[in-house]
Amino acid sequence: MIIGLTGSIGSGKSAVAEIASGLGFAVVDCDKISHSINDDPEFVKGIIKVFGSDCIVEIEGRQSVDRKAVSEKAFESKENVKLLESVSYPVILARVREQSSASVAMGLPCIIDAPTLFQSGLNDYCDCTIGIVSDDKIRLNRAVIRGGLSEREIIARMAVQPSNDFYMEKCDYIIENNSTLEVLKDNVTKLLSKINTGG
Repeated sequence: MIIGLTGSIGSGKSAVAEIASGLGFAVVDCDKISHSINDDPEFVKGIIKVFGSDCIVEIEGRQSVDRKAVSEKAFESKENVKLLESVSYPVILARVREQSSASVAMGLPCIIDAPTLFQSGLNDYCDCTIGIVSDDKIRLNRAVIRGGLSEREIIARMAVQPSNDFYMEKCDYIIENNSTLEVLKDNVTKLLSKINTGG
């Protein structure tokens, strides 16, 4: 069983993945994978092609992608986001398939935690999909509290990411996350039990 999990920034997707992990699911984290490919030669070559060599730095004798420089360029427009996706998806997807296949081979149900599940085509690799949706103000507040990005950067990302309607239309299941972590845990536990038992 491979379940695709998706949602926009601040929706609580990572919290859902953590809950699933506690319930015995293997979790393949696409964000972690995307951060691990900075010095992948194919990714470096693709970034130079679409955004230029000023997005590349050298670390210990190896070319590596400067993620901050790429993010600034990518989130300027939806067109630039698509350019980034065109060079990052093939590299990321190969690693996702490798990790999820290993989990299934071990007999573990698997969650693929992917912000761009549908845009990357990873949904076709899943048995079913779950979308996490939250009100925009709640998402912004969560993302600010989490840190790592300024409010301006978060708003820019929200502007180019899909709306809740996108997930509600595309996903097999939807979890609304506008309440407490306890409520979320209860909803996730019930849904995954239902999916696992074919309900």
